[in-house]
Amino acid sequence: MVNNSNNLSAIEAKRQDALSLVKKGNITGAIATAKATLKLDPSSKLMDEVTELYLTLNPEMADAVTENKGAEIAPPQDNTLYPKTPLFSNLPQLELLEVINAANHVSLPKDGEVFSTDDDGRSIFVITSGSADIICLGQDGQEIICSTLKEGDFFGEFGYFGEEHRTASVKAASDLELLELTRTNLRLLIDSHHSIGDVLFDFYKERVLDRLLAVSNIFKHLSITDRKEVLELVDSEVFIDGMDIISEGDEGDTMYLIKMGSAEAWTLDKDGKKKVLAELKDGDSFGELALILDTARKATVTALTPIELIVFSRPTLHNILSKYPEIQSLFDNEAQERLCGIEQLREKLPPSSI
Repeated sequence: MVNNSNNLSAIEAKRQDALSLVKKGNITGAIATAKATLKLDPSSKLMDEVTELYLTLNPEMADAVTENKGAEIAPPQDNTLYPKTPLFSNLPQLELLEVINAANHVSLPKDGEVFSTDDDGRSIFVITSGSADIICLGQDGQEIICSTLKEGDFFGEFGYFGEEHRTASVKAASDLELLELTRTNLRLLIDSHHSIGDVLFDFYKERVLDRLLAVSNIFKHLSITDRKEVLELVDSEVFIDGMDIISEGDEGDTMYLIKMGSAEAWTLDKDGKKKVLAELKDGDSFGELALILDTARKATVTALTPIELIVFSRPTLHNILSKYPEIQSLFDNEAQERLCGIEQLREKLPPSSI
């Protein structure tokens, strides 16, 4: 038993918090609080109290729990006070609590670090209370807050889809309560509920693109809201290695941002010999020269590996540039530098910045 008076006060405070959350319909938060209490007092019966109060307030669930021995309770689906997370939105009522019970509870003060870049990525987190900042490194090496997540949001899915180490840091933007699901628990859950895997993958794809814009030297100037709007307007294309993505002399009405893979930009000098202008990698852009100068393509870009690209149409890029003059200035400067570099290579002169 816990005898320390401070611990007893803390335990009672958590008990009151948990019961209050049940009354508000936030069973997830109540269970998370009960799990936190078990860390202070392993003999705590708060989980039983939470269950009893929940069934008292929701008598229609009592028969279902009796009929499903071993199954757990979950909040009514139409309870608007329940802080839903899109990850578990399609779970049957009697299975959500089983998921929550399998999760670890994590509590952090404001500015506490959930994980940092290069940590092992073996779990995902669901925010039950508070908010968290996702912090990435830009192409210039500076830290950028890619997004701020709130109650009901989840993060850490990059580790589930093949990244062995974390590709960003996450810090508490306020006092933060989390539920942590290990990769093993998540795989078991997805095996029985494929919709969870679909939701996870959809968010993963969207966040990969959002982060790509956030860390780009050019598009980092976009606000979070504008990034989301841009992502709804762009398309994606895939090329296998050896394919020409754009060809010198063609009309240029699209710009590309490399999501994954590598390519080389090249042209022919005055003797007809191939001259490589630049090797391009994740996060690099190309094709904007023809759009900005309203000319034909000045170089050919060929995929060196299988490559996935984000495609910006002329109208989409025009809207961005009209709203962000600093991006327009960056494009103008880069366009002139690249044009100068191409002309110098054609004359077999040492190129300037390309």
